[in-house]
Amino acid sequence: MGGRLLAKFAKNSNEEFQINLHDHGVGKYIDIRIWSKVRPTDSRPSWPTNDGFMLDVELLIDLLNSLDKAISAIDEKHPSTIDAGARSPEGPSNHTGKPGSVEMLSNVKDWFKK
Repeated sequence: MGGRLLAKFAKNSNEEFQINLHDHGVGKYIDIRIWSKVRPTDSRPSWPTNDGFMLDVELLIDLLNSLDKAISAIDEKHPSTIDAGARSPEGPSNHTGKPGSVEMLSNVKDWFKK
């Protein structure tokens, strides 16, 4: 799988989500995948599962906008459900739970083209 690790966070005690950036020469892709920590070895503490997907960075803004809509919909129905960063070791994100909060990520596509 490889790529450059951008972020990871726990799904449960045996699995984690990993977000990696891949450059295949013809384009850059984001790989969002579940990695298993069951039966780790000294050389490999986790390995990728088939659960996940790879996305062209050109579609990343569409994914982020769609996730923003989903978070806003959840937040409207259950305001206390979204606690940004509650499980993240990196701390809270900048997401406000309000429509349009993904606007701060409008330059993400340009950043990945570097």
